[in-house]
Amino acid sequence: MVSELSSLSHDSGAVPARAELRRTLLARRPAGDRRAAHDAALTQSLAGLLATLDDCCIGFYWPIRGEFDMVAEVVRWLRASPHANPNAAPQARSSSTRRAALPVIHTRAAPLDFHLWTPETPMRSGQYNIPEPQGTAAVIPDILLIPCVGVDRQRYRMGYGGGYYDRTLAALFPRPQAIGIAYADTVIESIAPEAHDIALDRVVTENGIW
Repeated sequence: MVSELSSLSHDSGAVPARAELRRTLLARRPAGDRRAAHDAALTQSLAGLLATLDDCCIGFYWPIRGEFDMVAEVVRWLRASPHANPNAAPQARSSSTRRAALPVIHTRAAPLDFHLWTPETPMRSGQYNIPEPQGTAAVIPDILLIPCVGVDRQRYRMGYGGGYYDRTLAALFPRPQAIGIAYADTVIESIAPEAHDIALDRVVTENGIW
């Protein structure tokens, strides 16, 4: 468990409105000279997690808006596989190799689809100008690495407000293991989860995995 939890200061003691909370947490993302040290520590935590995973498909994300960039670490994990090409198996799930997948947004109200990705995969600009794989098979990941604007100690996540990951986790069967990726300064007591919010299974920060 994280050793220290950030708290929000406001007169009422109540969790502020979500839009305000989201702005506060986005402002807590490390920047400038601090960023490199935080990213190095978070990379080390993520590498420790990935070292325990094999023969599975990991769904991850392409970083936007100051999110932690894990692309290079996922590439290292793929290339450490004793198997060859993650695109070789067309079926939705396979325990034959390490594979990675990125989300594709079709409509704002739909769950995310995940499509196989390697460093050689052609990319296109998708919704919100986020890069997406082009021409690869859809898969159901075993594990989702999910970006967090913030997260609380019950492992409820705050994102950008679109609800994409909650819809995706509710729709996928079998449900992937959900692992949040967050900066330690964005861990708070509570995000006041709503009925549709789904708790993460684990959280990775610079301080470790909990």
